Amino acid sequence: MPGRLGGICMKKIISLLLILSFVLTVLACCTEKDQKNPSDSSGTSQTGTQDGYKANVPAVDYKGATFILMGRSRDAAWGEMGLFSDGYDSTTMNDAVYNRNSKVEAACNIKLEQIEVYDTLTSSGVFYKMLAENAASGDYIADICCAGLIDACSLISQNIFVDLQTVPYVDLNAPWWQQRINESVRILNKQYFGFNDMMLNDKCDTYLLYFNKTVFDDNQLEYPYQHVYDGTWTNEKLLEYIMGYGQDMNGNGYCDPEDKIGFTYLLNDTFFVGAGITGAALDEDGYPYMLDFTQKTSDVYDVITTVVKGGVYNSYNFGDLDTARACFDEKGLFMNFHMLHMQEVAAYYESDVGIVPCPKYDEAQKDYYSRAGYNGATAVTILTSTENLERAGIVLEIFGAESKNYISPAFYEKLFTDRYTNDEESKDMLSIVINSEIIDLDQVFKWGEIIVAASSAAGRGGSAATLYSRILKSAQVKVDATIENYFDIQ
Repeated sequence: MPGRLGGICMKKIISLLLILSFVLTVLACCTEKDQKNPSDSSGTSQTGTQDGYKANVPAVDYKGATFILMGRSRDAAWGEMGLFSDGYDSTTMNDAVYNRNSKVEAACNIKLEQIEVYDTLTSSGVFYKMLAENAASGDYIADICCAGLIDACSLISQNIFVDLQTVPYVDLNAPWWQQRINESVRILNKQYFGFNDMMLNDKCDTYLLYFNKTVFDDNQLEYPYQHVYDGTWTNEKLLEYIMGYGQDMNGNGYCDPEDKIGFTYLLNDTFFVGAGITGAALDEDGYPYMLDFTQKTSDVYDVITTVVKGGVYNSYNFGDLDTARACFDEKGLFMNFHMLHMQEVAAYYESDVGIVPCPKYDEAQKDYYSRAGYNGATAVTILTSTENLERAGIVLEIFGAESKNYISPAFYEKLFTDRYTNDEESKDMLSIVINSEIIDLDQVFKWGEIIVAASSAAGRGGSAATLYSRILKSAQVKVDATIENYFDIQ
C-alpha cells in the first residue's frame, strides 16, 4: 500500500480565504438580523452570506417535538463547552451556545432536550457503558450523540453508529464540517463519527507553538508569521531560531532556568505529525495500514533529539509547567502547548505572545499538519437506535451551520482576549491550525501508538528504527482485526 498521507489531505488553505472566512463568521455572530429560511423546500446556500451560514435543508415544522442532544457534561472531564446552555449568563461561550440552540429550536420548531453525561474518564467510563448498553437494547436515547472519540472507536464493532454519509441531508462537504480531520478517520470510506463546528475539544487540545514576541523584539528577530504564509516554516527554520538564540548565561555547562532557552516545553509527537508522519494512514480505498520507518521518520526523530538534547541552552523540557511558563515569559523563545492555553496567555505572561503551527518537514511539504487533541476529543455520531434519521440529519445540518455562525466566533473571542484583539496574524495562524487538524488512527485505535513511543524514545535517546521493528508487526495484526470489524458491520 502506498505510504502517503496525501490521500487524506485537503488543498492548501490560502491565507486570504482564511481571513475572509473569519470575518464572515464574526459578522454572522454579531448581526441582529433574523436568519429565516426561504419558504420553498429547496433549501438555501451552504456558503456564508451577510446573514451568516445556512444549511441546505428543506423548511420543516416538527410541531414542538422533543429532540435529544447527548454529550459530556460541561462539568465533567473534557466536557464539551460548545453543546449545552441553560440560558444567558453573560459569558461569551455560554451565551453563544444558548443563541445557537435557540436558533435551531426555532428553525425546526423542536424542543431541545439536553442530556449531559457526567463522566470522570475520557474513555471507557460512564458514557461508554451507556452506549454499550444501548447497542444491546436498541432503545432510542438520543437524536445526536456527541461521543468521546476513543469510546466511538471502541464501539464501532457493536454496530452502534450510522454512517453519516448515508443520513439524509447530511453534507460532509459543507463548511461547518472539518474536512481534513474527517477524511483522516474515514476507514473503508465509512464516516461513523465526524467533527464539525459544534465540537471544540479536538481543537482545545491541539498543540501549536507559542513564541515570545517581546524576546523576539529585544533580540531583533523576525516573527515567524511570514515563513508560515510563504510555506517556509520548516523544522530547519525552527532550529535556526533555537540554536541562534540559546545561551548558557550562568556558565555552568548545562541548561537551567537562568539561561536563554530556545524551547521551554515540548510534546514530541506533534513534530512527527507536523511533518506529515503518523503511525497509520489510509490508502485510496480507505484501508488503514501502519506506516514503515523511513528516512523522513529518522530525520524528524533527529530534530526532536536536537531540540531536547542538542546543547546546554537550546531547550529545557521542564516537568514543572509553572517553571516552563515562567522561563518562557522571562526569556524563552518558543513553547509547545495546547490551543486552550491561549485563553490563559494574558493572565500568565507579562510578555506579548504569538502563535504559529508546528513546522513542516521541509518546503516541499505542501500543507501544514496539526495533531488534533484526541484524548478528550468528542465527535458527532448518530446512533442506529435513532428513530427518525431524516429529522436527525436536517437538525444536525442546521446545528452545524448555526455553530459556524455562533460557536466558532465565540471560540475565537474566548481565546483572543482584549489584549490580543489586534493580532490579526495570530488569528490567521489559529485558522491554519484548526483547518490542518488530523487524527492519527494508530493513537485513537491504540494499534501500536508508535509515534508516541518514538517520541518518548527521542527524549531518552533510544533507537527509533529498533522501536519500529519491535512494534509494527503486532500493530498491523490489530489493524487487520479492525478492518474485519468494519466488514462485519457493512
